[in-house]
Amino acid sequence: MEGIAPPLKLVLHLRIGLENGNSVRSALTSFLDGDPQNEMSLLVECWLGQRGRLGTKGMRNHEKWTCWRQMVIEVVSRGLEGEPILEDIKALEEELILASQAQVEQHLHALPFLALLPVLFFQFPAYLMLLLGPFLQDLLRQLE
Repeated sequence: MEGIAPPLKLVLHLRIGLENGNSVRSALTSFLDGDPQNEMSLLVECWLGQRGRLGTKGMRNHEKWTCWRQMVIEVVSRGLEGEPILEDIKALEEELILASQAQVEQHLHALPFLALLPVLFFQFPAYLMLLLGPFLQDLLRQLE
């Protein structure tokens, strides 16, 4: 699952764990044990530590929390409090998939213009030399 947005990766792991009959806490623990170097794993571990110290609110306004990460953390927080969250996880998964697809499409729309940058920096000056070269040679000959 490399390349999947970190919140989507967590939501998929939680959904699979909940559908297999695991609790939110055990699904979250297996996610954290699966890839400890994952950025989302590190943020969730930090959030769980803050949640343990500060109560149920935890760390709401962390600088790395995007709106999607905040939504995932709020759903996970409700699940850790004992509320059923499987339907919320499924809805959040669909929204995250749509957001990921939109992000990929936005990047793909900008890609042709980014591919033209080498033309601008390398080929355009070469064409200018071809076009202006004879004119500059004539100008230099006239100045001599």
